[in-house]
Amino acid sequence: MSSAADNTDTNVSRIKKLEESVINRIAAGEVVQRPANGLKELIENSIDAKSTNIQIIVNAGGLKLLQIQDNGHGINRDDLAIVCERFTTSKLATFEDLSKISTYGFRGEALSSLSHVSYITITTRTMDTQCAYRAKYRDGKLAGDNPSPKPCAGNIGTIISVEDLFYNMPLRRKALTNPTEEFHRISDVVTKYSIHNDSLAFSLKKSGSTTLEVNSPSSATQRDRIRSFYGAAIERELLDVEDSCSDLEIKFNGVITNPNFSGKKLTFILFINNRLVDCNTLKHAIENLYAQYIPKHTHPFIYLSLSLLPQNVDVNIHPTKHEVRFLHEEAIVSYIERAVDKVLLTANTSRSFSIQKSITTSHVNASEILKTKTQDNSIEKNYDYNLVRTDPKIQKLDLFFPAQSTQIDTQTKSKICENPDVSMIPVNNDPLSTITTEIIENIHLDGMETDNNFNSTKTPKFETINPSVCLISSQESDLEIVSESKRAKLDPTLSLLPTPLVNNRRNHIRKVELTSVLTLKQDIIKKNYLTLHQLFQNHTYIGCVDQTQVLVQYDTGLYLLNLTHVTEELFYQLYVLDFANFACLRFSTPLSLYELAIIGLESPNSGWKEGDGDKESLANFMVTSLQSKCKMLSDYFSLEIDSNGNICTIPMLLDGYVPNMNQLPFFIMRLVTEVDWEVEMDCFQMIGREISRFYAIRESVEAVGGIEEGERSPWKRVIEHTVMPSLRKEMMPPESLLKEGAILQLADLHELYKVFERC
Repeated sequence: MSSAADNTDTNVSRIKKLEESVINRIAAGEVVQRPANGLKELIENSIDAKSTNIQIIVNAGGLKLLQIQDNGHGINRDDLAIVCERFTTSKLATFEDLSKISTYGFRGEALSSLSHVSYITITTRTMDTQCAYRAKYRDGKLAGDNPSPKPCAGNIGTIISVEDLFYNMPLRRKALTNPTEEFHRISDVVTKYSIHNDSLAFSLKKSGSTTLEVNSPSSATQRDRIRSFYGAAIERELLDVEDSCSDLEIKFNGVITNPNFSGKKLTFILFINNRLVDCNTLKHAIENLYAQYIPKHTHPFIYLSLSLLPQNVDVNIHPTKHEVRFLHEEAIVSYIERAVDKVLLTANTSRSFSIQKSITTSHVNASEILKTKTQDNSIEKNYDYNLVRTDPKIQKLDLFFPAQSTQIDTQTKSKICENPDVSMIPVNNDPLSTITTEIIENIHLDGMETDNNFNSTKTPKFETINPSVCLISSQESDLEIVSESKRAKLDPTLSLLPTPLVNNRRNHIRKVELTSVLTLKQDIIKKNYLTLHQLFQNHTYIGCVDQTQVLVQYDTGLYLLNLTHVTEELFYQLYVLDFANFACLRFSTPLSLYELAIIGLESPNSGWKEGDGDKESLANFMVTSLQSKCKMLSDYFSLEIDSNGNICTIPMLLDGYVPNMNQLPFFIMRLVTEVDWEVEMDCFQMIGREISRFYAIRESVEAVGGIEEGERSPWKRVIEHTVMPSLRKEMMPPESLLKEGAILQLADLHELYKVFERC
């Protein structure tokens, strides 16, 4: 036994240097793993040569023939002798050049690797030569009896033909047994480079065929190419994404499908500094993000192009160059993920949800059910405590019934009519309960005409819509109009009467490009809290607790919403998103700013003290201050103030909704006292906050005759059919709503089952 062991030890193989041909063949097998890898290298060489038209011909999936023709600047005749040798390149001189490389090729290994595993023929012509030159290569050297390049006819550019790929690697050739699969891989590479380089023309066909498998003329746009390669269903659902970050020194753009699209497999196309690469970190991050928007086991289409500083990217990671590494990878991936999330959140133009089947189903044989369950064990059991029995898309029939108006007691109305000179008696001594009847006599919807020039200082012209579409008419009002000089009690229910459906936007939507407004919009999007956003989008309305609180269901949870806080945020967002494009509510008789200011100052809630000055002087100051800004108030905010110090219109933020006019005096006061008129963005933001505070739903004082109760009372109807749908469609809730206690979870089906074991 010992002698045998000793004999084995003495026969240990010695370390030897491999032959150059073996080294080159091993390296070639790493760089060119299959035909698609070789074609990728050749396409990149053509693009580096400033080609505008690239034509590819393939036979047997690229194993018998892989030919690429371009119209680039060509190869100099003197360079043909070494063009297929290893580490020969025109794009890199020193190792330090890798830190600023901006071309595709840099190692000089592509043609060399191909020449060691195939037969290569190169035909090329440069701009300054009269003819083309053809040369054949094998194992990195010129081949043939007379190996020098031969003159021939040819166009400016280069034709590279790769024949009998892997002829000297039988195991590799045997592994690639499916030419159809290899052709699909080649087509995928051509498709991706065509989408990214949408200014170049690409074509791909099989040898001997007249049909082009890929045909992208230079006139085809990026979306045209996506539609041609991946189908119109994807192209219709594409969203543009573009962003940059100076801190991370990154720019990126691309297109992604919106949440309405869900494919059977993921299509993820990523170019970093114009190089087709893989980045699993970014890929998984975006996949996980989409999982919150699209059904399980479905996938999106994603194309992204990233531009990073060359010195921040290491392109020399993998022999095939399909992987790269870059600085601040985690931070960059997180930034891109947030940017994509913002685009998905604002994509409301196309969205569909699956509709839950009705609870009542036809009778099915029990044996069939058991048979189905045994055949498919992968189906997860849907427990009762996970079952959502509501559908947010279901509408009630009362939506289609006309709204009922509240009516004053018949005796009260008859007494008023008999003695028209007698004012109605206020319920209390609060000045707000005696606001002038002009506020409620007639409020008209106005369309606004404006010049195309956004910065125009001209006062907008107003055009009153037909009186039949008035929000509140004298016939609908709870009050009989006594006279313009008399005061009457304002019924708070009138502030929530529904509006006829009319086009209440400006005739020509103005594109707002003010930096301050764009910043406010971005701030809203940035603060959008995804969890709350899903709640508002997919909730089911249950009912009103009172005028400021509603119950909703989301998933298996029951939630209480404080409408004062929630609608204040909603109206602020509507204000920012529709900035300078508001319709307006017009008072049939303009209201005196002075009187409104006096009414506000007389209220105990105004905070007025004797040290502040007399009320008349303060009221006059408020009128003068607002009159001096009347052009801006009218043009941007649809707040028209005439030369007599009367307010004629207020902005309309939401169709079918009129704010509580009890808050109008406070609104006028706060426009003067709470707004910084010097700094543009602060001014616009503060005005928006005051308008949203004015519009927010608040508990009204009890009106004469009381507030009508019941499911079809006006204020309940407007909350259910006007406010709540707007919350579902428009709201981008910030996390601050949770901190303010505006949204409270009262119960959850899981917890109820723990107590009652049923529901």
